[in-house]
This record gives sequence, C-alpha cells and structure tokens, in this order.
Amino acid sequence: MPKTVSYTLAGVEYAMPASYKVARDIGQRVGDPLAMAIKAEQGEIPWTLEATIDIIHVGVKAAGCSLSRDDVADGIFDGGLTGALQAAAELISAIVAGGPDKPIKADGGKKP
Repeated sequence: MPKTVSYTLAGVEYAMPASYKVARDIGQRVGDPLAMAIKAEQGEIPWTLEATIDIIHVGVKAAGCSLSRDDVADGIFDGGLTGALQAAAELISAIVAGGPDKPIKADGGKKP
C-alpha cells in the first residue's frame, strides 16, 4: 500500500497515493518527479501554476476524484493555491522518498 498525501478539494478530502502510476502520470504531464524533488531540495520550486494543477489533478484522480482538470483547478483556487502547492510538494516528496521527515514548504524550504 503506497503512502498517501491528504488534500481537501471542494470540501472532500482525498488520500493521494504516492504510487508508481501516479509518478508515471506526473512524469508524462509535468516532468520527472525525481528531478523535481532534487530541485526542491536545492530550494527551488520546480513547477508552475499549471504544473501544480496537473500534479493535484493526477493525485486526486488516483484517489477516486472524477472532476475534470478545469474543475480541479477551480477547486484549487477556491481553497487557496498555497495549500495546493504544499500538497503537490508533499506528494512529490512521498513518491521519491516514501514521505519526508520534514516536508518541503511551499516556498521551497523545509519545515523546521
């Protein structure tokens, strides 16, 4: 059973799995999760607004969400982009490392 990262979208909490399939889908739509994790470790935010939406869309879809990408994007904006960026970073980290001891913050640093 893969680790999961929780994300609440439109009032529904989804447990996004850090699985190979999710990693593969993110890789096809956004870029290699390992390369993104390395850049994040170096203090960079290696993805854009559109990439953040794609990462969350892939994650919640794997968790059973049937919303379209545009509906997911609307939900992200309703809930705040910072929360989505944090969840995207945690999902990438969980995919690469099985879950960080200190999750990556939305600004690219690490939580204390």
